[in-house]
Amino acid sequence: ASTALIWGGRGQRLVAQWPIHGLEVFPRGDRILAWSRAGGAVVWDSVSGRAIFELDDSDHNRTQSACALPRGDRIATCCAASGCALWDVASGALAVRLPPPPGTVLSQLKVAAFPCGGRVLTWGGGHSSTVWDAATGERVCSFRGPWPLTHFAAICPGGARVASGSLRGQG
Repeated sequence: ASTALIWGGRGQRLVAQWPIHGLEVFPRGDRILAWSRAGGAVVWDSVSGRAIFELDDSDHNRTQSACALPRGDRIATCCAASGCALWDVASGALAVRLPPPPGTVLSQLKVAAFPCGGRVLTWGGGHSSTVWDAATGERVCSFRGPWPLTHFAAICPGGARVASGSLRGQG
């Protein structure tokens, strides 16, 4: 199994021995989000190394992308089984599912948070990249590329622009 460690001034602390595929530290540094294509997502306390909660959704296993929003109140995840979702950090409960556009390849979806913390960007499952309101789950806007699948996306630091691209060399 993969292992996650927290390193500090006094050495290391084992956080997770779990099949992780990604890690993200919450903005305040007090929590760590770990996700796995084999087992969902878990939020860990970065001081004690204890699991605070595992996202409780049997449909939301095989998590391929996740992020903690900058405000620290929501987590966004994408998985091959049910697409993308927003989670409440205080309770660990599912807040809202983000409906995938028609023709979306769920196993390719990815997610990133805007710097303001109020929006998330999803991409990778088709032609489009979509901006969502993180509080309501409502679609704000979509960007459609000239390629069949968007592989990469990034949000500019101020959040005013989004860049996207494809491995296909088109566009």
